[in-house]
Amino acid sequence: MSGHERIELTDSLLDIVTKLSEGNPGAMTVIMNCVESSPQIDPQCALGPLGPILSLDSLGIYAEKIWMLFKGVCEQDIVRFLGVLRAWQMGIVSKEEIFRSLEVRGSLDINKVMIELKHQLPTFRWGDDTQGNDGVTANLE
Repeated sequence: MSGHERIELTDSLLDIVTKLSEGNPGAMTVIMNCVESSPQIDPQCALGPLGPILSLDSLGIYAEKIWMLFKGVCEQDIVRFLGVLRAWQMGIVSKEEIFRSLEVRGSLDINKVMIELKHQLPTFRWGDDTQGNDGVTANLE
């Protein structure tokens, strides 16, 4: 935690979306997609659907930067987006690398991040693995 966090324990989902998105419609969509998708994609996340949202807040990624991370860095793929946030939680990727990826397109090798995440967290579902099979790494190499 860096002291800049906006989310408070008493916040409703609407409060959280408003605080993080700052009214940016793209960011709102991504946040709601995270809440809806994360339990199936990352079933071991201790905080459930709030895990990625709290990560955004802890990282200080708000408004258009949420949309930029989703669209430009993660190629509009919610699984990759959730993967980058989970990879940050696990120390696979640094805050600096994430922020650099917002400035320099292609500076973060998403496939490499996802392979390492899948290696460290086998229950994270990506690619063909959304149906429970284990073909994810094969699809990336």
